[in-house]
Amino acid sequence: MLQVPDKVFSKIGFSLAAGLFWALSAAQGFPQDLIQVYAMPEQKTQRSEARKAPEVVGLSDSQKAVVENDILAVARRYWRKQGEDCDPQDRIGGFTILNGLEGSFTRPHAKQRAILYQYCMTGHNFADNGIVVFEGDQAAAHVVYKGGWDSALLSLPDIDGSGRSAILILGGGTNMGETWQTASIIGLSEQGVNNFGFTGTYHDDCGVAETGNPERKATSYKLFARKGTSPAFYHESFTGECAQPTKWLKSGALEQITLEDAGKSSIYIRLK
Repeated sequence: MLQVPDKVFSKIGFSLAAGLFWALSAAQGFPQDLIQVYAMPEQKTQRSEARKAPEVVGLSDSQKAVVENDILAVARRYWRKQGEDCDPQDRIGGFTILNGLEGSFTRPHAKQRAILYQYCMTGHNFADNGIVVFEGDQAAAHVVYKGGWDSALLSLPDIDGSGRSAILILGGGTNMGETWQTASIIGLSEQGVNNFGFTGTYHDDCGVAETGNPERKATSYKLFARKGTSPAFYHESFTGECAQPTKWLKSGALEQITLEDAGKSSIYIRLK
């Protein structure tokens, strides 16, 4: 059975969940040509709330039929060829649509809708995932990739001069008392995928056993991009205490960063 949360698609083109948004940055002291592509959550406890969106629209009946009859079958054939034996029908770790958004993803000015789905969970912090772009009731693109516990897509403006909306994928995980969140940025062309890379957006060690350890802290980042054929990326860092999750203090000035290459673990395969 296809699982679709009650709130799936943002009408305004991006998820505002957990205080996340993109906007042209006109903040005092920032270069005016920077685009803010990720704003840290106001509270660290909201970092996992990206599955919720304040304004949403659902899949049409025709789009649901495409997902159930075509997309799932294509994904199953692909992952079985890769030797994956996880079950997309699993009640907990199976096929689930996580969220969606609107933009112009495969060509400029197109009115399209992208969805992020989990095909199945393959282990702790790991899953086989996919992105489908609809134009009307037809699938215009289908991308699959090995990811983590990815939770949401954010629609970004054109950052590479292609005229197309870029996509930010929020992922993350938790282990041994530590929690982290990452942002992967990709762009779709007519046929391919441009993988800009990924970077960390949040980390805390608030769940470790030493609850009285004053060194425990949370770190979060705001991300920015400068538009260009090879866009440049920047971040600004903030820290917070585990005991005061709503209080963030600026800990690092705006600086340019290089997005990391996840290598073979995050190869985006265009199936359509």
